[in-house]
Order: sequence, then structure tokens, then C-alpha cells
Amino acid sequence: MSRSLRSPALGAFRLAVVTALVAVGDAVVTVAGRYRFGTSLDAYGWVIGGPPYDGTLQRFVFCISVAVIVAAVGVAAAVFVTQPRPGSRLAVMYSLPACVVVDLFTVVYGPNNIGAESRGVSPAALAESEAAFDHIFPLWYLGGHAIGIGLLALLTARLLIVLRKPDVRDFYEYYNPDVPPVLRWGRGSNDR
Repeated sequence: MSRSLRSPALGAFRLAVVTALVAVGDAVVTVAGRYRFGTSLDAYGWVIGGPPYDGTLQRFVFCISVAVIVAAVGVAAAVFVTQPRPGSRLAVMYSLPACVVVDLFTVVYGPNNIGAESRGVSPAALAESEAAFDHIFPLWYLGGHAIGIGLLALLTARLLIVLRKPDVRDFYEYYNPDVPPVLRWGRGSNDR
């Protein structure tokens, strides 16, 4: 994107870079949450029913896999936005939202949604259970993941709006590197 600093696609490029950074950050938080979970099992694993923790570990694998895929797609989107071709714009518009939708599902299918049965438990035991749950699934993990997904959804929506603007669409569909910069944005001088 050497001469694109004045191009209509600059806003899309900035949004794509921020989206990629958020996606990578969400993946890091998810992996760190899995590590915290593993180091807390001996002392606090009873709060989710005790060994072998198969269901919880399965969900962590799913969430980490999705987070890594979304991060990879986010980075790829930032790269594609720099390529002024119709296919680059369409690839971003279809792949990134699909990944974010799958990432939203991790809120429902997250490992923290597996817990011990709390009905009929005394207030003291319930308080102890909640404290153990907060330790094994700390707020920085739950909150960071939720905030990350929310930001990804908002940034992706904003990126789609920018990519659908007529001048941005024309930049990708009619770009011709052989045309002088003064004529680059005119349809008449930029044939497909």
C-alpha cells in the first residue's frame, strides 16, 4: 500500500489492523485462561465436579482453536486490505464476519459454563464455591474474553460499513497501478 496513504482504503486498513490486534489479544487471553485453569485444578478443581475435567478441557480446546483461527483471519484481513483487488475486499467481507459469529458462540460454549450444582447448598458452601470458581476462572479471563469478542463484533461491523462505501469499493474494483495518481480515482481512466 505504498501510495495509498491518501486513498479511500486507508480507513479500512486502520480498522483491519486494530481488529487483528484485538483478535490476537483475545487469543492470548484465552490461552492464558487455559494455563490459569490448569495450574488451579489441584486446589479448586472440585468446583466444576472434580477429575477428569474432560468436558471443561474440551471446551477450552474449542475456544482456543476458535480464538487462534479468528486471530489468523484478522491478520490475513489486515494484509488483504492492502491489496487493491476485488477479491481482497470480498475475502475480508465474508471471512471475518463468519469467524466473529463462531467466536460469539464461545460465550455460550465457554468452559466457565460448566459448574457444580448449587441448589440445596448452604450459603457458606455456596460462597466457598463462588470463590473457587472466581479463582479458577478469573475476571481478567472472563471479562477480557467478553470484551474482546464485543470489540471484534463492533470493529468488524464498522469495517464492513467502510468496505461497502462507494469510493472504497471503487478503489478495489478499478485500481490500476499504471495510471498516474491524479487519474487513479476516476472511473474513466481506470478500466477493469
